Amino acid sequence: MKASLRIVLLVVLTLGASSWLEAALSRQNNVLGRFTVVSVTGTATCVSDGRILELKKGDTIRARGATLETAPGSKVSILFSNQTSTVLDEKTRFEIVKFDQEFFAPNNNLRVEPSNSSTIIKLATGRVVLSTPRLLSGTTMVYETAHAMVGIRGERVLIEAEEKQTHVAMINGTATVNPRAPDGSFVSIGKRLTTGQEAFVKYTIGGAAITEEEFVASKENAAAKSAADVPATASIAPGAALPIPTAVATGELTRETEAIVLRLTGPATVKLPNNNVSRAIAEGESVPAGAVLSTNDSAELYLQTFEGTIATLRPKTTVRIEKLSVVTEGGVVKKQSTLLGLQAGTLVSTIDPAKSGLNDYGVRTPKGIANAKGTSFSVSVEEDGFLVATTADTVVFTTPNGTNYSIAAGNVTITPPGGEPQPPISLASAVASSSSFAGVVQTALDAVTHVVQNNLGALPPSSAADLITKVAQTAAAALPAEAGAIASKAVVALTSPLASTSTVAGPTVSSLLTAVVSTAPDQASQIATSAAIAAPAHAIAIAAGAAKAAPAQSAQIASAVTQTFVQTTPQGTPTPGTVQTAAALASAVAASVPAQAAPVAAAVMQALAQASPQSPPTANSQIAATIASAVTTAAPTQAVPIAATMMKVLTLTPTMADASPQVVAQTAATLAAAVTVVVPPQAQEVATAVMQLLVQSYPNASPAITTQTAGVLAAAVAQAAPASAAAITQSVALAANQPLVSVQAAAAQAGPVVAQISQQVAQATQNAASAGQLANAATNPGPASPPPSSFAGGIGSPGATGANPAAPAGGGSGGAATGDPEQNTSTSIIVTQFDPADLGELEADLDAAQAAQTSVQFSSGTTGGGPGGTGTPIGGGNPGNNGDPGPQPRPTVPDIPPVEYTGSQANLVR
Repeated sequence: MKASLRIVLLVVLTLGASSWLEAALSRQNNVLGRFTVVSVTGTATCVSDGRILELKKGDTIRARGATLETAPGSKVSILFSNQTSTVLDEKTRFEIVKFDQEFFAPNNNLRVEPSNSSTIIKLATGRVVLSTPRLLSGTTMVYETAHAMVGIRGERVLIEAEEKQTHVAMINGTATVNPRAPDGSFVSIGKRLTTGQEAFVKYTIGGAAITEEEFVASKENAAAKSAADVPATASIAPGAALPIPTAVATGELTRETEAIVLRLTGPATVKLPNNNVSRAIAEGESVPAGAVLSTNDSAELYLQTFEGTIATLRPKTTVRIEKLSVVTEGGVVKKQSTLLGLQAGTLVSTIDPAKSGLNDYGVRTPKGIANAKGTSFSVSVEEDGFLVATTADTVVFTTPNGTNYSIAAGNVTITPPGGEPQPPISLASAVASSSSFAGVVQTALDAVTHVVQNNLGALPPSSAADLITKVAQTAAAALPAEAGAIASKAVVALTSPLASTSTVAGPTVSSLLTAVVSTAPDQASQIATSAAIAAPAHAIAIAAGAAKAAPAQSAQIASAVTQTFVQTTPQGTPTPGTVQTAAALASAVAASVPAQAAPVAAAVMQALAQASPQSPPTANSQIAATIASAVTTAAPTQAVPIAATMMKVLTLTPTMADASPQVVAQTAATLAAAVTVVVPPQAQEVATAVMQLLVQSYPNASPAITTQTAGVLAAAVAQAAPASAAAITQSVALAANQPLVSVQAAAAQAGPVVAQISQQVAQATQNAASAGQLANAATNPGPASPPPSSFAGGIGSPGATGANPAAPAGGGSGGAATGDPEQNTSTSIIVTQFDPADLGELEADLDAAQAAQTSVQFSSGTTGGGPGGTGTPIGGGNPGNNGDPGPQPRPTVPDIPPVEYTGSQANLVR
């Protein structure tokens, strides 16, 4: 099959076809997720597919699941298919847990990644230095060791894993280092390294609890702490981390702490313990247990009792700090206790859900105590009673006589004067019966959005996103009429430049819209529109998230959001930026709801056509081809209905009524060919569906015009899928109800027109690929915040190379790989500067590996050996066919749906 494709390709090129077909076919043959061996010094081995192989220059191997190891005095340089060069120094062992890469066209720019990729590598021991191209926004690259996780954004970095520590040196670019916690997971707060910085990550055995300051301790602090404690006989290697002295703690230890005023808007006072005089309080001030805080009628005070726990004192609120303490055992924090006495006013509590196991948080009122693990709840005390509302998770209310009331998310409990708390009712019911409850919900929402928008308390991105998403969802359920405004306010907070979520705004915004729309799916398009107007840069993520929650409304959502950003040129056509964003939006929505891909593509095209009614058919054809190609890439099983539905939209555009038959034929052929380039196996069905649509839309067209249209359509689609040329022509002739010989003759005469179509398809395909990357970047998280579940558990024992077949991907057999997990009570990071000259030898190897990039071509023909070689076909190839990876997955072709459209017939009647 592949040999015949190459022969047809040569013939077409001889006839002068444009390069779009070559690029399309090459994309189908590219080998994805592989690496090639650039050089070997000494002995290096690879375990792949259950075989142990001694590496040699030119070997090309399927990366996923491969384990590489270098012997003493040995070294190997490899090049991944995303243009990342990696040098493994001696005595190095790592496992490529994951290396997936999207299809890509041949790329002459070796400094830019050819397509999005996802990499997870476990470095068990040894040293690697790698150089990346400029990584695309949708790419993730993560290295795991026994002590840390390194999220890499490029461009040159050294990672060294030893039994006692992990060393990361940022030669050029940026990376994020997250230490591994004692339970084997990775902590959410790490350290960002920039050019010239290095980090040393190690376990602190039996030590006191590591504070956040110690996580990001500077070299000077580390030196001051350890200089007097290094034994005289100790030998410290140049550039190595100085040991951190720790005080060994035994048993449980409770100590008092203080709260910090994070933010103050307006006048507020404090009355310290054993002092009856009130004085003004300022931001940044610490206050102990026993202090009484009061805000005036225009002030809000944000008080952090512990990291991730923030109490917001609303105007006219008085609170007494009754308890602030932390309990440690063996140097590990076991519990953080906060008890605030609310004497008057309203207190909104925001609690990091990631630390729910540590927090013992309560608010005392005259009628009892409200306790919560997370995420947010509000307590108000008034003259005639009080109320408790939770906007997420669960609050337990305990009365003085010991009665407990569990208040689930979205519910509220009311205590009448002198009475007992009543059974909780839903917030929506409470709002309907009393407008005061709407104020409670809005108060909680305002407090939480302020915390997230201004990064008060420095919540990690995952915690901040989780917090505001839950609160916004509950608020929308309580106030469905305000769902759009609630979503807008939350989106603005998430995307604020100050918010910790700003670096992962797209995925968090998408999740937020999914949550809010799920409470009111009938308002999906209105909610999405409001959010898109508030944050136009995130329209793609907003539409995708809303459609996920309301799939039946996907087309309306896509249309409504598209209309918020449409701009036209002076000539009346949509601007290139508008088309790019619209195609990306349609792609993202289709990826969220594949079954709705066709109506989504049509709705986006209709929105553009309505905004530019005078756009000529040729411009509309190019736009439709771009959108259809992008959407088909996101939902390949829907290729046939996408092509047919988009063709129907084109026939109904205002300027198509006066178009000539030749323009109509060229429009149809461009659309069908653009879809076919994405899914060549469905070429016959796509061409047939488009031809059927034309016949039904223009039933009065003459046989001559119909035959000519069928010939152009068949020739253009056959050029995109030459192996099916005969079947395509036959099917199109049947759909046109014209003699096969006549359609064949028309196709043979369509060469000049098809050459023009090929140029249009090439441009549409390129634009669609860029739109797909934009959609992926808008909705998928980057390496700075990998999903926690991907890294659950330890990396396993060194003897098993950190892998456990029974464990989930990304996790090992549990526990740390450096001794008894019970002794690894905490992890520290020390960051300092380094001299890149110290890495001269390894950098030279890296330069040599990069210099070899120009001679490496990743394609199915190189699977069995490197450039110019015929090595063993390893990594999934078949020995008898030069390592061909075998047939690619083919999309399931659905039945061609019946087309019942009626449209203008004038333009094909001649």
